[in-house]
Amino acid sequence: MKIHLITNCTNSKSSKIKHNIKLENIDSEECFPSQVWMNTLSMQQGLCPAIDLYVGDHWARVVDVYNQNFPVWIISAGYGLISADENICSYNATFTPNDANSVSRFYSGDSLAEKNITWWKNIHSAKAVGSGDLAPIEKLYVENKSDVFFIALPPNYLKVIEPEIIKLIQGGLITKNNTFIFSTKQNLDSSLESLFYQAKDDLCEQLGGSRISLNIRLASYILKKISLKKSTVHQVKHFYSELLMNSKPAIRFDRVKMTDEKIICFIRDESILLGYENASASRLLRILRDKGMACEQTRFRALFKSTIPNLQINMGSN
Repeated sequence: MKIHLITNCTNSKSSKIKHNIKLENIDSEECFPSQVWMNTLSMQQGLCPAIDLYVGDHWARVVDVYNQNFPVWIISAGYGLISADENICSYNATFTPNDANSVSRFYSGDSLAEKNITWWKNIHSAKAVGSGDLAPIEKLYVENKSDVFFIALPPNYLKVIEPEIIKLIQGGLITKNNTFIFSTKQNLDSSLESLFYQAKDDLCEQLGGSRISLNIRLASYILKKISLKKSTVHQVKHFYSELLMNSKPAIRFDRVKMTDEKIICFIRDESILLGYENASASRLLRILRDKGMACEQTRFRALFKSTIPNLQINMGSN
């Protein structure tokens, strides 16, 4: 028996890997954008193993798990489900909304989750070779029936594979004994509740790092303590309960939420004050929060990326 980790990719990629392919360059009027995208990826050179492409706090924990010889699988908006050993190119595609490279821009009318699920199905249809009618998660379980899976994903990525998980629960391939989901609080289907272990903010002090990497830190912490000679589910419940018992309430910040327009104005004003070359998304977000204002990190980075190029052009023309 082996324990597999299923986790998400990251927006940050290694600067050593060139030729970044962006989803925003695919015409939104294409009849089959997923097919065009997969064809574009297939023509790229200068590939590297997926484990070496991504960077950041989240990915450092993933690499740590990978280096302990646990199989790692990645939920990628660009490539679909891939192994950490698969050779891929640098790319920019995301399930996160309000981003120029969001997959949701190709669809209208449906909810964000439905748009992302449609894209997920379409890119796997475009790349399917020899997998028959099996969906990607189903194929993974069918090929590893005696193994255990730790799924550490943020809510928007977990929603993408939720329909597949529900189907596998109904078919008996996924049970509370072989699958453990680590994510932040969200509206999960009731059939997944017995598999769910919430990555609560209260665990930050014990697990360290930022809230954005809390899912993988929780999964990694428990994964390292597991003995394959004992019941996995009993061990997971024990170590998780132990963490909760020893946790302290997280510090809550009563920050003021901001509209996109106000955040863009903030980015513009602070970048001018600091100087364009000194303005980074992480630095400006820290300044914003120190001033008692609130914005989720992924959303702030997306707005920063869309604002700075225009700001640079305007500054250069003055």
